[in-house]
This record gives sequence, C-alpha cells and structure tokens, in this order.
Amino acid sequence: MNAKILSLLFAVTTLLPMAAKAQQMPNPGNLSPNLSVPNDLAVRTTISGTITAKNPGIILKEYGQIKCNQFKVTLRQSNPNEVMVSVPGQPPKSKFPESYAPVTVQATGNHIRLGCKFSLAVPANAGEKAYLVAEVPPIGLRVYPSGWNNPMPLPMAGFKHDGGRNFVVELINIH
Repeated sequence: MNAKILSLLFAVTTLLPMAAKAQQMPNPGNLSPNLSVPNDLAVRTTISGTITAKNPGIILKEYGQIKCNQFKVTLRQSNPNEVMVSVPGQPPKSKFPESYAPVTVQATGNHIRLGCKFSLAVPANAGEKAYLVAEVPPIGLRVYPSGWNNPMPLPMAGFKHDGGRNFVVELINIH
C-alpha cells in the first residue's frame, strides 16, 4: 500500500475514536441559575509579608533557632513608640484614642532562618495610614521594615491585598 494511504488509515483509526470520546465543555450561559454568591460574603483587605534575618548565622549562634510563632505583627493607628502613658502602680494607657483596636497576628513558618510569613486583615475603619510593627520577645533583636516606612499607606478599597510589607531581623550589638 501507498505510504499516504497507510498514514491516513492510521489517523482515522486512532484519532477518530478519541474525538468521539471527547466531551464538550458546557457553555457558561447554560449554567444553573441557582448558582449565586452569598450576600454576607465580605472580601477584606489584607496585608502580608515575610520576616527574614539579616545575619541568620550570628542570630543562630547567639539565640538558637528562633521560632516564627514568637513574632507578633501588629497594625495600629498610632505610633507604638508614642502611645503609652505610664502611671506608677497602674497599667500603661494610650495617649491617643484609636478608631479601631490594634490587629495582632503571629507569624507562621518554622524558624527565622527559613523566613516567617504573616498576613493580617485591615479593619474597615482603618483610615488611610497605619503603623505596622513586628516584635519578638525582648532578647536583643531589632525588627525593622524592609523597603518601606511607617506610617504606611493602607491598601485602598479595590486593592484587596498588599503583599510587600517585609521585615528584617538584626542582632543588636551593645558594646
């Protein structure tokens, strides 16, 4: 037989059954009208980022593996360095009234050498700017923003996620 006829016969016997078994995708216009989005579904604006070590070997040598769940990340309206008034014998109180309670989350991940992640929801009444701070128990480490400054502009409505708020951890050298 001719090579052209053999290749045509092969194509018909191989591809035709496959085409017959293929299923047609449903037309989006034919989907059930009962599918709807719940009215109480609220999309919240979030801020996320990572916490990494500037000098992981030195931190490991000095303090061992610092777990990610030791880091607390807080979003607040006022400057955390200027908000407390201390009266002897009483707990510290805020100097400035806040329109929303500070939002605090724990970082997730294994340990600081691998990097820690965080994500927090921005309150609806947060305004245009806020302070985002990351803290670790007071052990001689400094946690500071990487590539941005406080107070930071909050994501606007319509921009539901701000994923570029990273922090760097550095050992404080006291001589």
